[in-house]
Amino acid sequence: MKYCLFRSIIILILLFCGVKAQNFKSAPLITLNGNNYDFEVLSTSDGNYYEGLPTYLIWINEFEGRYSVYLNNIQDSTSKNIIIDRDSTVKSNPQIAFKRYALGIRLAWQKQTDTGWQILYRDFHNDSLGPINIIADSLNNDPQISMNTHRISWVQNGSIYVKEFYPDLGKTECVDSILCSSPILVKNDDLDCSVLMYEKGISTAKQIYMADLNKYYSTKWEITQLSKHGNNMNPNFGLLGEVSFQNYDGKNWRIVYSYSSYESMDTTTNTSCDYKNSTVYSYAVPTKTKENYTPYFIVFDTDSLDNREIFIKIIEYGKKDSLINISNSIYDDYGSKLTYLYKNDSTYISIIWIKNSNNKKDLWISKSLYKPKWTSLKNEINNPLTFRLEQNYPNPFNPSTTIKYFIPESGNVNLTIYDINGRKIRILEHGYKTRGYHKVNFDGYGLSSGIYFYRLVVGENILTRSMLLLR
Repeated sequence: MKYCLFRSIIILILLFCGVKAQNFKSAPLITLNGNNYDFEVLSTSDGNYYEGLPTYLIWINEFEGRYSVYLNNIQDSTSKNIIIDRDSTVKSNPQIAFKRYALGIRLAWQKQTDTGWQILYRDFHNDSLGPINIIADSLNNDPQISMNTHRISWVQNGSIYVKEFYPDLGKTECVDSILCSSPILVKNDDLDCSVLMYEKGISTAKQIYMADLNKYYSTKWEITQLSKHGNNMNPNFGLLGEVSFQNYDGKNWRIVYSYSSYESMDTTTNTSCDYKNSTVYSYAVPTKTKENYTPYFIVFDTDSLDNREIFIKIIEYGKKDSLINISNSIYDDYGSKLTYLYKNDSTYISIIWIKNSNNKKDLWISKSLYKPKWTSLKNEINNPLTFRLEQNYPNPFNPSTTIKYFIPESGNVNLTIYDINGRKIRILEHGYKTRGYHKVNFDGYGLSSGIYFYRLVVGENILTRSMLLLR
């Protein structure tokens, strides 16, 4: 008891030192009778910023022995709860993704029957539900499904499987086959390229693996081990493809993360409490407050207090990181996920989680106004004489252009193209580069006319420029 009290005091001191004024405001979101839990949220086709696009929430409700899969457009306060599936069988892990060509959304979930687990899906378009389809049946373990626009993944007997949706429901493909669990597909993929993270190994010494698919080079998934030591679990992708998972160092659960794809992984330095179930949110370009630049933040929960709480870890250049208690309650709060929410002509970064209050589970939300600023960092952050991103040439261009950059020291480089709304279009450079000048060609074939941004990330240095594609 004294040890727990000591840990709580340490955490409270840390929070008192780090807390500053924030605009996150929390409120109940889903409070139907019974328990509301196991949810997924979707606001764009790839987890990026689009004004006015609906924000869909799918979740499981259990009430009086009946299990229901619900869907709601939480952007619209008049939207009704739509029942996707309801009966007495246990359901879990609902998934949601936009379909190709703006043809509605796809919904998937798991159902436990007398003969084992089923994986089911159905489509929703123009306010109408399509038929329920079975992807897999009679599975003898929890399939732990993950779904995005083009694919669905699941686990069976320690193997990771993937099935593609286009052009039709494809064949089942095995990605990895030994002691695998917890697959998660990146939200931003396409028909020919995708990324999958998962756990692999025995329960006390799991490692995190990543599988990349690029059909332009190979039809096989290329597998890489991300974690290096200890016990690792709960891999997760952020809205823009950021990567995080939790690692046990023998004393605490820490977060291993990258705010730009999965290069330059870093680890939190928490020593007084556990950080668990993390998600990273990064701005396509670091935004500037009155005093500091904020490139990203990390959402996580901790069980080191007397109850579980949701926190955000704010990262700022030039200032000590801050921890903010988002849930701030006496109940258990966990399972947070990020999304965009468009209301009253404004877009909000929103955190949704499960609150267990007096043995009743509900969904809560905390949101803060989102104001992206497409500007480069000032000279006080980056010295343009040593770290340089040059204007593309030609500019305007049609359809190809050349981008040059200079790095003063060898290291990992990421050069990514975004559209004007913040959507990731293409990764041009990703990996180790030697010191000096580099150039890369960008082919805009198939893209529409308009302004695009290219962002260079080298360690903590970030520079962004704009370019114009004219057809």
